[in-house]
Amino acid sequence: MSGKPHPTQPESNAVLFSAEERILRLKLGMWGELEQTRLSMAIEKNCIQNNKLIRPAPWTQDAEAPDDHIGLGACGYASPIAFVLFYFFKNISYLQYFVLRFSAIIAHLQWASGSAPSLFRRAYWAISVGYWPIDPKAQDPWIQNWLLVEVAGDRGWMEHMASKRFWKRLRQAWPGGLAEVFTAYWNAEHPIVKACKELGI
Repeated sequence: MSGKPHPTQPESNAVLFSAEERILRLKLGMWGELEQTRLSMAIEKNCIQNNKLIRPAPWTQDAEAPDDHIGLGACGYASPIAFVLFYFFKNISYLQYFVLRFSAIIAHLQWASGSAPSLFRRAYWAISVGYWPIDPKAQDPWIQNWLLVEVAGDRGWMEHMASKRFWKRLRQAWPGGLAEVFTAYWNAEHPIVKACKELGI
């Protein structure tokens, strides 16, 4: 489903692209234990080195914290929270702590790993997903927020309300929903676009 990345989006973003495919295949009933095992093994082999999340060669030094960590959680990869904290504090500055929505991504990874975020992190996640300012015609923030919503689901009333607001804001910015976002990101014939249309999202 993932197909070949756009010429300006090389396969360095493999974790995020794999996460998109996994979520859509789950929704279509085309994802099982075997597929999950293969994906987790691929992440271990290509994206984890010395307890640090990296990008596949030759882009090992080109890590982008939001894409890579949101993608990691949406891939269903159970990573220890200490491993994630180590990566963040080693790779981003204090200013970026706020810009990159640190606590929301930590909550996302905790849910993906089967643990419960604190009330503060849940609230931070909800504000980040439901109310964070987004350029209406940007693509990356909508895709990232979609993956955050898919992992959190309706785990509580805050998550439920934030998720509802996310979908409302998405439709206001992109009337065609995720299918329209991915058409702009890839092209109208891309398998991910077709899957979104089939699912009506």
